[in-house]
Amino acid sequence: MDLEYSYQRYLASKKYIDDLSLNQRVLGALSAELNVRNTERPFKTIEIGAGVGTMIERLLEAELMPSGEYEAFDISRKNIEEAKKRIIAFAKKHDYVIENLAPYEVFLKKGSFSMTLKLYDQDAVEIIKSQEKSESTDLVIAQAVLDLLNVEEALPSIFATLKPGGLLYSSINFDGVTYFGPTIDHEFDAFIEEQYHQTMFDSKTGRNLLSRFVDSEGEILSVGSSDWVIYPPALGYDADTQYFLHYIINTVHEALIGKPKVDKQQLELWIKERHEQVDGDKLLYIAHQFDYLFKRS
Repeated sequence: MDLEYSYQRYLASKKYIDDLSLNQRVLGALSAELNVRNTERPFKTIEIGAGVGTMIERLLEAELMPSGEYEAFDISRKNIEEAKKRIIAFAKKHDYVIENLAPYEVFLKKGSFSMTLKLYDQDAVEIIKSQEKSESTDLVIAQAVLDLLNVEEALPSIFATLKPGGLLYSSINFDGVTYFGPTIDHEFDAFIEEQYHQTMFDSKTGRNLLSRFVDSEGEILSVGSSDWVIYPPALGYDADTQYFLHYIINTVHEALIGKPKVDKQQLELWIKERHEQVDGDKLLYIAHQFDYLFKRS
């Protein structure tokens, strides 16, 4: 492929895919919890790994958020810069009053709703750890990020920053199943999946979170699957879905190209055919994932 890959474009391209995949029961439980929260005081939200701001857009569009402060963290300055552009564009399109308070701080207001959005190119978990038991946060959001972290180390810090009764909404947690179709070679397809999962910190984070939440001081309010299930529609893939699929295939390629157990020539042929399947509107792709809503005691 001669495609030039951009992580920011990938994150933007998967927004619609995530919209279709997010578990609506879990999202509904979050909505119900936010609706009964005390809105007389500012509501504080921290998002870990905010990417280009697609979750902020999603929550604003659905009018789920109480008024308050939203701190969005991502270790990539490019992601944060893109997030600011996207949120301002979204706010203008939807008739919000917008005030730039600082280079990466924006005040949004529409009707009785107001939000101060603060964007940080920092590691949220490290910042939370440094605050020790601050118990200052009403809601922590972590989408498609806990499966990239050492959950055993990260969760205690996340729980510690939550107020009693505070919420953790963690969505798109990968859970050990990757499928590419149509089949090229049963044995090699399975081998690729196995080797790819071995490059992850924990390829079964989705299910492992369940026992961690059960053993924590709090309550699982809702849990459900949020699988990516992608197949060609009648008119073929749109440009964003094509880009998303090409990016995923390239991610597999980059993860495996240097592994001594993987035959380089066979891998290159496999990757080439998968890219061609995308271009020909033939590729099928599934990733198994879980969403959770947890309330701290």
